Formats: sequence, structure tokens, C-alpha cells
Amino acid sequence: MVDDLVTLLPATEESKKRIINSVKSVKSKEVKERDNRWLFGFAENGCSVAFFQPGDLNINFSFPIDLQPAKFRTPIILQSTTPSGIDLHTFNEIEFCGGIVDLLHFPSKAIEGCASDRTISFREPKYYTRRFSVNVNDVVFDVVFTVSFKDLVRELGKVPDLRRYIHSVLRFEFQSAQSIDTFETYYKYALRFFQFCVGRNNLDFKVKLYQRTEKQRFSILTKFVDGFDDYANDKLDCIHLIHFEDLNNKFPKLFSVLNEKEQQPNLLFLPKRNKDISYVYYTNITDLCVSLDKEYNYIKSKLLDNNKKQAKALAKELNSYIDKSNYPQNVKEKAKALNCGELANMQPSLKEKIIVLYDDFAVQLNEISNCNYHDHDNSTSIKKYSDEDFKRLIGKFVQIRNSAAHSGIIWNEGIEIYQHLQLLMYFCVLKRAGYTLEESKKILFNLFKWRFL
Repeated sequence: MVDDLVTLLPATEESKKRIINSVKSVKSKEVKERDNRWLFGFAENGCSVAFFQPGDLNINFSFPIDLQPAKFRTPIILQSTTPSGIDLHTFNEIEFCGGIVDLLHFPSKAIEGCASDRTISFREPKYYTRRFSVNVNDVVFDVVFTVSFKDLVRELGKVPDLRRYIHSVLRFEFQSAQSIDTFETYYKYALRFFQFCVGRNNLDFKVKLYQRTEKQRFSILTKFVDGFDDYANDKLDCIHLIHFEDLNNKFPKLFSVLNEKEQQPNLLFLPKRNKDISYVYYTNITDLCVSLDKEYNYIKSKLLDNNKKQAKALAKELNSYIDKSNYPQNVKEKAKALNCGELANMQPSLKEKIIVLYDDFAVQLNEISNCNYHDHDNSTSIKKYSDEDFKRLIGKFVQIRNSAAHSGIIWNEGIEIYQHLQLLMYFCVLKRAGYTLEESKKILFNLFKWRFL
């Protein structure tokens, strides 16, 4: 196995048929059932293994004996930790640990202090563990924040490497076994939550699966190829994040909002590579516009429906007036067609939508964006905007998005409020999760204040 390239040697005739049928289904362009996209077997050491097979198999020939080896690339590899014949078709827990999780929930929370020069004392789990029940897409499970000591190595006469072996953990625990086909779904739940808390897309952490029986708990090792070019973990300031404890007891609702199919925000505007952090690309502009448009539709759906209802009523009254007028019939028909098409289906422009959202959060947004502003500091590059100026820049920002369709991308001063509009999007998400304006401001302050320097 090199990176994510897997070589399979079929051990039975049934396995050979499975490989051949897989190739035939790809060549005939049949839609592959998701249940058939996992391959199960055993490693050389006897441990159970499973591979996610997103693409086709490449069958090779070997001499002097044709073993019919097959090769394919896989983003997910699972392996049991012992050769005990564990069935990898299901799991009961999925755990995300280390990496970015250590920054969002400090492992040091578990350390009481040094009782002496040679002794370190640890706190009871209740001081660093939180458990919540969440419901996402009609699946109820527990989400646990804690610190894990499982990898801690204690050697006589040596100081344990706490930084290496003690890690924070986010764990999903299920009442009933989950199909291995849901692995990627739950991985994305955790990733989207981490991305929201950090404001970056390229995040690194380890993933483990567990199976439970009445008497035992078995761990399953995983290798997941996430596709990121690099990771933001080492480039982040641990202060400029949303930490787990900042989210209080409204976490379950936020977690659902971030991951429910009908509610999840668009986070594609977040940087995907470390070198992107200092730049704003046109795709960031379009993605952020999509995000704000979705937030308006989520938050202001009742207002939008009411406006459409009023517009249709007005269109009906105007049509009645047109019918009674003395203008030529062809002119009246044209006027009614325009009236029914434009007014009856009234839709606010993107600029108008963003302004409506801004009006809801303007006070708190400005308190964060202006937190580093000083009237007499000539060295600062921070600009303080009046409501009128900010709303004008919203129009300019939307013009950047629109320009590509007509005369090519034309940059303008609207780019100045890119970070402000990201902050606005975050306020919208937290509002949908049930946080008050003051709670939202407190949660977002550390994540955004450094961006307005």
C-alpha cells in the first residue's frame, strides 16, 4: 500500500467474481449501490480491514501464477487493532481527536497541577467533560467533549510526554450500531463544526471508530484522505477561535443548524489553503454572496412570503385599474403581462437582502469591527463606516459578483467590507441557533477582532 493506493489479492472465488463484476459495472456505466462501495477482507497480520471504493478497480495479471490482483485508490481505510475477526460493517462510536480539537478544547483542562517536583495530578472527568444529546437529520446521538489519556505512556523514571499523548476528543456515541456507509456523513458533521469554529476549511485531526458489546469496546483504526494541500492547525492563534465552552447549552441547536440538510450554511468562502488567508479571490466573493442569500431565505422567509403576498394583491388591483382604462387593448395586455411578471413575483435584490440582514446586527457587528479603532491613531488602517457608507459598499460588493457576467471581474472598494460580511454571516447562523445578540457578540469577538487591525 502506497499512500491511498490499495492492492487486493482475492482469496476466494467469490472475491474474484466480486472484482470482475465491479469492473463490468463500471464499463457498462451502471450506478453503483453505496452498499457495494466497501470492500472487506483481512490484512497480512490477520486484522480485519475495509476499504471505501469510490472508483473502478484495475485488474492486473501476475506470473507465473495469475493471482488476479486488483488495484484502486481509496480515501478511507479501516483496520481492527487485533486479529479477532471484528466485523467492520458497523460502528457504535466515532471519535475525532488531536490536531484542531486540541485548540478548541485545551487538554490542559484535565491537569490539576504539580503536586510535587515529580508528580502531576489530574482533575476528575466532570471538570473537562461535557455531554449533549443532538438530533441531526432525524438521528439522535450523544456528542461528548472530553480529554483522552488512552495513549499516555508511563515509564518508570521518565517524565511522560503529556503534549504527545494527551489529546482532546469530540466523540459521537450512538444507541444502536451505525452502518459503515455513514462514516463519511459523520466525519463531515464534525469537520463542518470545526470549520465554523476556526474560520478555515483545511483542518487536521485523527479519526477513530469503536464497536461496543455488553462486555467490551473495540477500537478501529482509520486512515482518511481529506484532499487538503496543507493544514491550518500550526498557523492559528489558539485565542482567535470559538472554543467549545463558549457555546454553552445551546450547542445542540447550533450543531443541528450546521449539519441539517435544510438548514446548513454555506461555508465554502472560508480559506482552503494557508496561502489563501491573505487574499480574497473572486470565488470567495461569489461563495459569500451565496451564503448571505441563503441566510436571508432562512431568517426572513416569513417576511419574504408576506412581501410576495402583498405584491400579488397589489398586482391584482393594478390589473383591475388597467382593464378599466381607455388605452388600446394591446397596450393594456402588455402592461398586465409586465405587472404580473415583475410585481406579482417580486424578489428583493441581493443588495436589499444583505442590507436587511445588516440592519438586524449592525450594532453588535460594529462593536466588533471597530474594537481596535482609535480616533487619534493615524497609524491604523481601520476604517469606521457610517450605516449609509456601509450600505453603499454592500452595493459595491454585489457589483463585483455581478461584473463577471458582463464585462469581466471588476474590483472596487466593496472589497473593504469582505471581513464584515463574513462576520454578518456568522451572526445570522448563531441567531438561527437561538443565541441572543449579546451572546453572539461574545462568541464571535475573539474569532474576528484580529481581522480588523
